[in-house]
Amino acid sequence: MKNPPELEGASAFKVMTIVFGALLLGQIVFLSVILVLHSQNFEFITESTDIFAYAGTGGLLAGVGASSVLYRSLLKSAMSESDLHSRIARFNAAVLVRLAVIEGTNFLNLAFYLLTGNNLFLLLFAFGFTAFILARPGKDTYAGVLQHIHATPIE
Repeated sequence: MKNPPELEGASAFKVMTIVFGALLLGQIVFLSVILVLHSQNFEFITESTDIFAYAGTGGLLAGVGASSVLYRSLLKSAMSESDLHSRIARFNAAVLVRLAVIEGTNFLNLAFYLLTGNNLFLLLFAFGFTAFILARPGKDTYAGVLQHIHATPIE
């Protein structure tokens, strides 16, 4: 017997909170490792690093934009599912894709900072990290999605 949608939604929210925390912690740990390496006189790449600035900025803008487009697209496809539990699973997948894309651009900028020591990449990481925090679905988001899932007829 399957759980009622409200319980499944609450369970999904708990799981997503744990996943979000793990992704967040991974970024913080990687940043910490980089800062420790830099404090130990890490040798930076100094030649031809201009392309990194373009790639880091473009990657951030493209990643945040793509995460939003993919999220909306996957959310729309979730509503076309005929099963209530499939809709909730697809919503969770949409959230994971959104967070993963933003996290990827954050790691890109951290890697560029590791290689170059250019503080521009820390600034880009800070913007991406803020976007990551803002993309986290809260209880209200899950409640709204569950309400929308119930209101949308299942074919």
